[in-house]
Amino acid sequence: MRSVNSTESALSRQWHTLLTERAPEVPELAEAVRSGLSVASPYNPEVPLPISPVLLSRRTADEVAHAGREVVRLAVEECMRRTSSPRRLAHLLGIEPSPLLSERESYNRWAASQARPDIVVSQGVPKVLECNIGSAIGGIEDLARLDPLLWGSSAAEKFRREHGVRSGRTVQARRELLTRIARDRGALGRLRMGIAGHSEATFAEVVEDAAAHGIDAFFVELEDLTEDGGLRRGSEPPMDLFLQKFIAAGAYRDGEPMAALEAAVDRDSTFVANPDLSSLFSSKTVLAWLTSSAEDLPERDRRTIQRHVPWTAELQDSRVVYKGVRQELLPLVLRDREELVLKPVDGFGGHGVVVGRTTGEAEWAAAVDDCLKERYIVQVYTHPDTFSLSCWHGPSATHELLDTAAVISPFVIDGQVTGYLARTGSLIGSGGVISAETGALASVFVVD
Repeated sequence: MRSVNSTESALSRQWHTLLTERAPEVPELAEAVRSGLSVASPYNPEVPLPISPVLLSRRTADEVAHAGREVVRLAVEECMRRTSSPRRLAHLLGIEPSPLLSERESYNRWAASQARPDIVVSQGVPKVLECNIGSAIGGIEDLARLDPLLWGSSAAEKFRREHGVRSGRTVQARRELLTRIARDRGALGRLRMGIAGHSEATFAEVVEDAAAHGIDAFFVELEDLTEDGGLRRGSEPPMDLFLQKFIAAGAYRDGEPMAALEAAVDRDSTFVANPDLSSLFSSKTVLAWLTSSAEDLPERDRRTIQRHVPWTAELQDSRVVYKGVRQELLPLVLRDREELVLKPVDGFGGHGVVVGRTTGEAEWAAAVDDCLKERYIVQVYTHPDTFSLSCWHGPSATHELLDTAAVISPFVIDGQVTGYLARTGSLIGSGGVISAETGALASVFVVD
């Protein structure tokens, strides 16, 4: 794999050296980071634990931000070109409309106000693998815990004296966005915001930040919610906002009680962030639409797609233009196995992904046959450049500098990039996919 940038690698080596010079602090820092990561989900101890941030030069960070922001914009515009009706869009995408899907423009105008596109830097060029639009995007709460740990180390203090370096402000930016939404909808006085997601501990920093800025934020269980002039928890006053930090489709599959949320959306009372239209914008099918529509778009948008969106097509018996040649898709998929990857259109966390170069010919053919029965896209596999990270391996209690693959995700809040998240890991033994099971979350700092 190619190292992303010699300057960035040199900076990472410097941070690692500063940690090495403070070796007695390293196990304590590693344990604090591990504990922070374990709040929202179990951390695999066999995966090397990043105890330094992914360091991006301002130039790399700016191009990653540009790619993420522009592809999210283009994905939304592509959907709206095809139809202005959310229910019609669900039909075009082959998705059963959710009971939470609204047709109200006043509600749906916020559907793309939060996003976290997943990006791989390949040969120095950011490539957007998926858009992840909506409030259920992960990582914001993790960075609220991890960033202060890294900033608080003595290694970071010395590094900052020598370099201009910054991290994100995504918790603050999201709070400002949600406040604006509530005020726009007529909320007065001190705001009340319920939050539902993995666990109460996950949102401790978010609740603390909200309280410091005039918002009563609190964790709620779905079974405790009712709707009476707004979402309520028991006999408490109605909420102005409800931050939905879970994917609605998964909640319905798990049989979670959703009636109160459905009533709030239907009656347009408490604003549920996120509008379910967000999940439609996030479908990987939209990247296939962008691939096929690129030639008909303005030159600026066409160039953005050609540079930053890997070639993508819906997996079906059809004809496509691939490398400038119109041809049958299925023979192409079987022939060019080592260049391609199969992905479920609504999957997340790497589940269901099949990478051709890590799959035998017969196994690939069988996978293609199986995926044709579901809703899948086929995409050109994007081989990631590597980033250097100072890592701790718990079982062996070793500290070393590793070159690791990474997915970089800019947070796009209200149209602006407000910070970055990374998921790092080795592609060896992972099927070519950096997932929650095979990788680890890492902070991203930008060096000016």
